[in-house]
Amino acid sequence: MLEGCSPDASTRRDGTTSSQRSSLSPSGSRANPTDALVAYLEDSREGAPKSTVSFDSLVTCQIGDGVYQPIDMLATYHILDQAGRGDTITVRVRITTVAEEDESPVNADRYLARQRVRTDTLRWLIARTHAGEWRVCEGPQFGFYGTDSTTSWQPAGASHITARQLADSIYRSDPP
Repeated sequence: MLEGCSPDASTRRDGTTSSQRSSLSPSGSRANPTDALVAYLEDSREGAPKSTVSFDSLVTCQIGDGVYQPIDMLATYHILDQAGRGDTITVRVRITTVAEEDESPVNADRYLARQRVRTDTLRWLIARTHAGEWRVCEGPQFGFYGTDSTTSWQPAGASHITARQLADSIYRSDPP
């Protein structure tokens, strides 16, 4: 069984570090693997309300450490199924993202982002801690690091604001 994450200093576009970002399912429970993943995905979704639960309490296996690029902006998700036994479960999720950000190949302090809509089925590994809580151990991460002033957007006219509006629209029309 795996236990806790170390804090990290990676900073997202909104200026928060992973240990400051937080959200849980409405019940606040992580008694089963899907509750843990829903909390993680809600925390990762652009526009989601934040709670007082630390991001590091949602993850294990050092998943919160570092800056992951390219990275997508999550709009919505649907849990499909789960498989496994004991302390490790794999959960499949259909996700919809609205933009992708990557570091600039020529400027270390700049980003490239492309607004588009993509739906995919992805997998997350969920592990139970010694305390009996389920936490996300392995799988894709979401969220942007750059600001509009440090990010070049495609297509012309796209921006963090237009991508966020698109994410909100998709979420309202197809909530989890």
